[in-house]
Amino acid sequence: MIDQVQVASGFYVYSFLRSKDRDSILAENLKGIEDADITVIERGDLAVVVSAIVPKKIRPQRKFLAAHQEIVTNLAKHWRMLPVSFGLIADDLDQVHHILDKNHDVLIEQLDRVGGNVEMTIVLKWTASNIPQYFVERYPELQVARNMLIEGRASREDQIEMGRIYESLLNSERASFT
Repeated sequence: MIDQVQVASGFYVYSFLRSKDRDSILAENLKGIEDADITVIERGDLAVVVSAIVPKKIRPQRKFLAAHQEIVTNLAKHWRMLPVSFGLIADDLDQVHHILDKNHDVLIEQLDRVGGNVEMTIVLKWTASNIPQYFVERYPELQVARNMLIEGRASREDQIEMGRIYESLLNSERASFT
């Protein structure tokens, strides 16, 4: 029996960036999904980082997600780029060119918009040991609602409204700290 050899037929897409960054990116010798070499396909002043891939769909397995994230993270450290969500595969070079041509102006605009910016995540952690109690002590409207609940005078609608008030106050405090 003769073994079938699979030939790459598509391109796995990692990120969009400027064409001027092509040579410095290729000099990194990055390896993408299934240890494939990455390449940069240019179309005017816009480019896309891709690697050759056989399947037309890819499952979100840990090894594939990690390879995707490694490329995107490495690119983001050194170049202005727009990452692509996991799993975008172009069927062939014509489709890659079509994506670049069709979205050229929007991608260039977004590359200019994110230039010089940094993405950050802020995590708010309450130091109160009992957060609901903290809010009840701080907000009189919650004290009234809690007292009605304790006394057995709160209807189902009153309980739902107390939950809405609490959620609104919690979100308001989060927003003020953010």
